[in-house]
Amino acid sequence: MPYKFDRLPWEILHQIFDFLNTTDLLHAFNGTNPYLDSILQSYHRIQLNFKSIKKSLFHYICERVYPEQIQSLVLSNDEHTPKQIQLFMLHLPLINCINLQSLTIHGIDDANLLCLMISYLENHTKLNFLSVSSQSIQINKKLCRSIMETLTTLSSLKYLTFLNSSTLTCLRQPLSKLTHLTIHSCSYTDLANIFRWIPNLVYLQISVSYDQTMPKFDYIPPHLNSLIIESKSWILFHHLENLFSLTSSLERLVLETYGEPTLLHGQRWESLIKNKLPHLKDLALNIMPEENTMTADEVLTPFQTPFWTKEKHWQMGCFMSTSIQSCARLFSVPHFAPFEDWYPLNQGFSNHLLNDARSLNPYPFDDNCKHLKIYHLPTPVAVSLPFKNIQTLSIQCTADNIDQLRSILNLLSIHHLIIDYLKGSPVFHDLIQAAPNISQLTMRGQALTHILDSLSNNEHTYEQIKNLHVKDVIHRNDIDQICRIFPKLEHISLHVKERNDILPIFEKLHHLISTTVQWFYSNRTSLSVMEEFLQENNICTDGAYEFFASSLNLWND
Repeated sequence: MPYKFDRLPWEILHQIFDFLNTTDLLHAFNGTNPYLDSILQSYHRIQLNFKSIKKSLFHYICERVYPEQIQSLVLSNDEHTPKQIQLFMLHLPLINCINLQSLTIHGIDDANLLCLMISYLENHTKLNFLSVSSQSIQINKKLCRSIMETLTTLSSLKYLTFLNSSTLTCLRQPLSKLTHLTIHSCSYTDLANIFRWIPNLVYLQISVSYDQTMPKFDYIPPHLNSLIIESKSWILFHHLENLFSLTSSLERLVLETYGEPTLLHGQRWESLIKNKLPHLKDLALNIMPEENTMTADEVLTPFQTPFWTKEKHWQMGCFMSTSIQSCARLFSVPHFAPFEDWYPLNQGFSNHLLNDARSLNPYPFDDNCKHLKIYHLPTPVAVSLPFKNIQTLSIQCTADNIDQLRSILNLLSIHHLIIDYLKGSPVFHDLIQAAPNISQLTMRGQALTHILDSLSNNEHTYEQIKNLHVKDVIHRNDIDQICRIFPKLEHISLHVKERNDILPIFEKLHHLISTTVQWFYSNRTSLSVMEEFLQENNICTDGAYEFFASSLNLWND
């Protein structure tokens, strides 16, 4: 086989490489012969996504790839792969990734490390996509200015996703090539400042935190045609009227917000769109208004005019409180249609209603439902049509047999099973057997203990379960049982009594990628003591762990 590849020119071989993932590419061609090695080394379109990767595979790739070969790179310091970014930079200096076009950084919480990484990108002329996300990071003004100065040297940067708007206010030169901007935590005041430095913006997506008041904007980039706002703050209709008076080029609008009841008024929306947004083609609204007295018909009837149904073909639904007469939510269908439901339907709380009588194509809410919570299983179970596409099933009651569940939903679609209460193992065993696509299991400690006790005298194992999360404290004996019953676990998260209780996990679970664990008074354990414990037990000796807020996250060897 190798000598036949020797006859192919490098252009053809590079095209073949495009169809292989990096692992297969290296396994197939690396070290085959000097000619193929040179062709492989000259291939500069390698795509690397290291999110949730096995550590051994991570090291295998990093030891065989040259930095100038990398075109796309995803790095993650999240709970599954702590310290991955630092390990990568030991293998492959980011400053030498001169052909990098796309860089995604997840879960970074060290501002100095982020600043260092960004500085290595200075004058990288091919980088056109940069995404940075974090749950908790504080960037001081000095580092903000340094980061923004580097971004202005990226002459090809078109797509930017960033942590917060406050850092972007340190811009002092325009990002003229930037056309797409996403900001995870944004204030409207910062946004008004940022707009001046991004004159060619066409796409904007922002998440607005609490207690933000929308100001009166006096400038918005004139070519903006796609706007996505997810707001936890209160919005008044006249704020939107001001905003949209400056966005006449908008073709797509997605708005998710809390606000006053006037945001439910279809006639006012129709007037606004006709007068301010003449080019709007796609609209998705998800409005959570304050308490009101509107009925479903009063809410939906204004959205049934020819403008909505014939000209725009936009369909609206609403979520009604039945305990008090109030519309709890107005939403576009299908974009914001409810994906979560209860069984049986709780008539005393809420029910989503759609004005089906005037709709040519009534929307099938049950088909859209992806997460079903079962809190009672009457006998016999009676449903007109079972839920067909449930991906997450939450059982919060006892079940007598698997047929009760089969009559409600398609078991083959389930990937994540959540159990708060389940009596005995027969139903659990039958459910796992009948739903072979379940790979993720979340359980309360008591439910898990019941199941483990009933399985202690048999040989059942469930190799399909790759991800286990236990909500409550469990005993050392339970951990031994977990290791026996779920031998192919890749991710595990649990609470134990003593720190030493976690040791069987590393001795018996040979497929683990990540572990998250807490124990009694773990917040009193110092970092130095934790380091010594891990070293003594030969766990994560390369430092690929994080001990923070009483939780230990490990990227397993």
